[in-house]
Amino acid sequence: MSSFYDDFREYTDPAKRVGWYDLLDQHLKYSFVEEMVLVEDSVVDLGSGLGDLSKFLADNGHTGEYIGVEKDVSLLQTSQNLHPGKNFHLQDFTKVPFHKADIAVCIGGLLSEDVITLKSVLGLLANYPKFILIGLSAEATSSLCFEPHLVTIPTGENTIRLNTSEIAVVHNCYPRRSPIQRLQDLICADSDLKYPDESVARAFYGLGEKDKALRILKNCKTELASAMLAAWE
Repeated sequence: MSSFYDDFREYTDPAKRVGWYDLLDQHLKYSFVEEMVLVEDSVVDLGSGLGDLSKFLADNGHTGEYIGVEKDVSLLQTSQNLHPGKNFHLQDFTKVPFHKADIAVCIGGLLSEDVITLKSVLGLLANYPKFILIGLSAEATSSLCFEPHLVTIPTGENTIRLNTSEIAVVHNCYPRRSPIQRLQDLICADSDLKYPDESVARAFYGLGEKDKALRILKNCKTELASAMLAAWE
């Protein structure tokens, strides 16, 4: 694996192994993307990691073509095993060939160690009718940042703030829900999946809902919850 993923490869949680803070963090970003992807849209996922976005979209009714582009051999091979039948390419997404699609998605693909600039990625994404780029905001606070190598994105006309640390650049698409609504929909969904209280508290804290985050943690008797309380109170 590349040095970036070496930082996370010892985690057993698949979400953490590819740089997500936790599964809820991953699903919040995927949910943001999903509400702007039409059912029949073809999607190119630039820096597709383990390809989990393909499953998230399919679980929410997406029937269009999914194209994953990933330059890490180990991640690509794992994604092919996890999601058979999906279209994955071993490639640096900043290089040719150019994969045509209705919408391009790039989540956390701006790694400074690869000398990828925001300008170059936006230039690449401009080739698509619609695109979504997610990364750290220029005002990101270190207490909530998990991915240390991401190039920051300044606030601009086409940017949407996801929380206190992350921001999205969108083109020809716009989300229907607020970040709070998105979080509440995920944690209240009729599903067997239950996110840990610590993850839920962190998400609310990142949205500026500190009091709610503290109330959740005070009812959670784990060492992690105690440490978070001590840091946030």
